Amino acid sequence: MKPTVEGVGVAFDKWGVRAVIVRDPSIVRGPDGVCHMPLTISWNDEGNGVSHSSDLIHWSAPQRIPVVL
Repeated sequence: MKPTVEGVGVAFDKWGVRAVIVRDPSIVRGPDGVCHMPLTISWNDEGNGVSHSSDLIHWSAPQRIPVVL
């Protein structure tokens, strides 16, 4: 899976990049049969990512989900 979500924060400013990482994925199948992959998108962005698949082969582009503290 290619990192496509954009992020903000110290590391992004320091290295001059906007694409985030894809790390720590896990897969959960929902009651509707769709698989959901929550994942870490950064070491310092206040958000996580999620991608979805109905066949475990084709995945949606990761979307950033903000964490509300």
